[in-house]
Amino acid sequence: MRHRRRWLAVMFAAVGALGLIACGGGSKKNGPAAAGPAATTAISIKEFAFHPGSLRIAAGTTVTVRNDDGTEHTATADDKSFDTGHIVGGATATFKVPRSGAIAYHCDIHNYMRGSIQAT
Repeated sequence: MRHRRRWLAVMFAAVGALGLIACGGGSKKNGPAAAGPAATTAISIKEFAFHPGSLRIAAGTTVTVRNDDGTEHTATADDKSFDTGHIVGGATATFKVPRSGAIAYHCDIHNYMRGSIQAT
């Protein structure tokens, strides 16, 4: 019975430590999230909208776009600096953030779908 309690205590401690690591907790050298670009490198398309609608990220980062709708979409920079091409429902595409500054983008198929990237 004692071994069973020890084993459970070790397992709970391990699960807690893994949760802390996965959430980025426990490290004081990581500053607050608002201090720099977000770690998010993904955009999802759902219900004819980009999520998140605004993304702050480092220039040169590769972004993955996942289409969670049942129809084709694109993620195309207004200045044509990137274009995923048509992404069918359930598929993904990637692009590299080409430069720093504000970059507006849209879906070439549904031009009312808009998003923005602030690249640092």
